[in-house]
Amino acid sequence: FLRDKKMTTKSVASKVGGVISYLRYNKIAVDPYFMKGLGLTADTTTDDRLPTKDELQSIFTHMDARGKAVFMTMLSTALRFGDVMRLTVDDVHNGSMKTQVTIRQSQKSNRKLMVFLTDECKSALNEWLKIRDKWLRDTVVYCQCRGIDKNEDDNRLFPFNIPSAHNLWTNALDKSGLDEKDAV
Repeated sequence: FLRDKKMTTKSVASKVGGVISYLRYNKIAVDPYFMKGLGLTADTTTDDRLPTKDELQSIFTHMDARGKAVFMTMLSTALRFGDVMRLTVDDVHNGSMKTQVTIRQSQKSNRKLMVFLTDECKSALNEWLKIRDKWLRDTVVYCQCRGIDKNEDDNRLFPFNIPSAHNLWTNALDKSGLDEKDAV
């Protein structure tokens, strides 16, 4: 049924995995031979690769200031999503010579880190910080209208969640035509 919907092998495996988890959670036995017979072990067909500088510039042209700031920070610092999304405004130290970011506790190393930012990243962060407070106020009003709890005192540099940041990336990939996917 799922293969008829023109889904990739990984997508089918993901959906079947959800069903299997549900069955196991409800203490319904699943025969391992049945699982093996589904043939859902195929690997992806699209190779991972690093984007070129031109491709990154194309992606960034389809992002707003917050998207550029998040992903420039990730590229400049080589930090993980969780580390970047936990940064506070106070973690960014804008000195006369270099801008540095202090990470109180890294996800990977579990220790304090200090990293420096590229000029492109500094520029993107400065643009974001100019509009951050207004964006946060507008977002709080939007969320309150929908019964979602959002605090205007959020001191995170990027006061939104990882799925929202991920959506910024995937939307920019779509718009730039660089959203390569496995063939069906």
